Amino acid sequence: MKTPFLSSPRIWYTKGGFFEEGVNTMLAFSYKTKAALKQAKGQKLRYVETSMFGKEYKGDGQYVGVGPEPYLRKWYATVIVADGVIKSVK
Repeated sequence: MKTPFLSSPRIWYTKGGFFEEGVNTMLAFSYKTKAALKQAKGQKLRYVETSMFGKEYKGDGQYVGVGPEPYLRKWYATVIVADGVIKSVK
């Protein structure tokens, strides 16, 4: 039985246009600052794969990541990629 959305903290990601639970990915965005990432709207996302279990980047969708490097986490962001380019950064 699923718990209500507000009863426990969960991260929801989009995959194929629908919200799904349990898709846990964390990319490392290759930008010095979050502001630089925001300025890259309309461009292809620069990232580093961090998983030893396979590729996390699957194309269009929503991704959570850190920057500026995988192990130097100064900022976090949620990025929406559509048509192969960055559409939104939060």
